[in-house]
Amino acid sequence: MRIPCTTEFAFPAPRVWAVLRDFGYSHYLSSIFWKVEAEGSGIGMTRRLYRHGDNTPSIHRLEVLDDEAMHLVYTVLQSRLIPSTSMTVDMRIVAVDAKRSRGLLSWELSPPEDVDEEQLFGLVTGLTEAAGQQMNRFLERGGDRPSPASSED
Repeated sequence: MRIPCTTEFAFPAPRVWAVLRDFGYSHYLSSIFWKVEAEGSGIGMTRRLYRHGDNTPSIHRLEVLDDEAMHLVYTVLQSRLIPSTSMTVDMRIVAVDAKRSRGLLSWELSPPEDVDEEQLFGLVTGLTEAAGQQMNRFLERGGDRPSPASSED
């Protein structure tokens, strides 16, 4: 099952990308996840995201990181939020204009047979929108990460 999603950012694409490209840094999602642990760096690294009130993490592995295209892909190895036997998220950040950008996401999921696909669609699109809102709030408060040119993989 493929679910395309978009989310809007009130900030330029390079500024949003500077936060997202640091795969082990997910502080912009602090209202959803209370702790993030990263292992490794660059392609193949993993991050563990712990939801508030849950000590079992969602685990993501970085598969693609392309700074020039502002594109990343990650596989969800274990999800605590979305019922699926396999899941991959493909994300691109594109400029809308000099001050705004958009996240284009494609979720590839294999939900169990007993999962209602309409409810799953609503869950995925809702999570995408919530993450976009969290990014906007994070950047409004001055949250930043190093520019891609100065970040290490």
